[in-house]
Amino acid sequence: MKKLIFLLPTLLLAYFAQGQNTFENSNAEGNVGIGTLSPSAYGHGGNNRILEIKNANSIPNSQSHLMLSTGFTGPITNSTSIGSLSWVAPGAASYKIMGYIGGILTADVNNSAIGNIAIATANGGVPQIRMTIAANGNVGVGTFEPVRLFTVSAPTPEFVLQDIGRPVDQKNYRIYTHDNVTVFGTLNDAGTSGKDDMVIDQLSGNVTIGGKQASSYTHGGNNRVMEIWNHNTANNSQAHLMLSSGATGASSSIGTISWALTNSNNNQLGAYIGSRTTSVSSTAPYTLLTFATANGGLPTEKMTIMPDGNVGIGTAEPGDNKLAVSGTIAAKRVKVTASGWADYVFAPGYELPTFAGLEQFIASNGHLPGIPSAASLEKEGLDIGDMQKRQMEKIEELALLLIQLNKQVEKLEEKVTQQQAVIEQQQQIISKNGK
Repeated sequence: MKKLIFLLPTLLLAYFAQGQNTFENSNAEGNVGIGTLSPSAYGHGGNNRILEIKNANSIPNSQSHLMLSTGFTGPITNSTSIGSLSWVAPGAASYKIMGYIGGILTADVNNSAIGNIAIATANGGVPQIRMTIAANGNVGVGTFEPVRLFTVSAPTPEFVLQDIGRPVDQKNYRIYTHDNVTVFGTLNDAGTSGKDDMVIDQLSGNVTIGGKQASSYTHGGNNRVMEIWNHNTANNSQAHLMLSSGATGASSSIGTISWALTNSNNNQLGAYIGSRTTSVSSTAPYTLLTFATANGGLPTEKMTIMPDGNVGIGTAEPGDNKLAVSGTIAAKRVKVTASGWADYVFAPGYELPTFAGLEQFIASNGHLPGIPSAASLEKEGLDIGDMQKRQMEKIEELALLLIQLNKQVEKLEEKVTQQQAVIEQQQQIISKNGK
């Protein structure tokens, strides 16, 4: 046996020489070369030891390979190791292997290879598998059986993205789960504290932006809620839902808030509120806001707020009107405010129309003075405030005319009374003389 041990180096050298390769402990540092007489540490430098496998061929795809293999083919009862690349700390007082990368068979391989790659590290004891690349390409961290392309498994799994170009304590972005919620947030540089920016409740499906767990509040029932929460308590600490677009062309949609009935057999979109541009602009927006509802088909626009603030109900073109309604307005009470009123009729010096002049104007024009004609109203519409003022002017004029007429009637009545007294006196005189 001792002779065989002493002969092993010679046999190995003869084996590699036969294959026109070189296996040599070529220098004082103890570096080993396969295919080269001068294995080098290259960029490693320092007091390192190197095993270099060199392929001297210069044609494309002339590669060097480190092959770990086994003759085992199955049957598989437990995961079977093919081999591993291990890192060992021989001077350790306890367990010496600090980590390895290993190949593990997961099925019988009589015909073709099936297996996983495992990456293990030690944390004060036997190395544990921390990451697995499964046979189907799925990658698992903390699990031997990743169920998706990238799977992280832990009591409180957390995935961190680090942007080294960001300022202090703004570099780490994380996704983690706890207490039936999934959280998207940030983490300080030390990893000791963080901020939750978005929370998804796995049980209810509610979503909160701002870190607070979403609640249905007064909605109750079986609702789904998306809440944007601003935890600041100062005045004007608001929450905003922003819909944006880079479009600058006319009639370009900026975005919509939509309501849909996904179980509908026909059109599923029930209603929406949307905004779109009204003209081409790359410097300042010109936009309208539209409200649409469905009445047994696709939603159609029912109300529009134009860029200048004019509102159309039943029409998308309110024109110069602050409110344009194409249809009937029903109300229990309408209050119209207007500047100026018709009380100037009662001012001294106001010239009242005469009955004769009024009769002549009506006979010539077919309407009262100062009141629009029927043809004018059909063409230009009715200004309620202005018409109320004009009507009040006529009512006040009529009131003054009636007062004048009443005074004239009172004078006539007084004259009639006086004349009646004279007649009665004459009748008494005649009656006496007749006797």
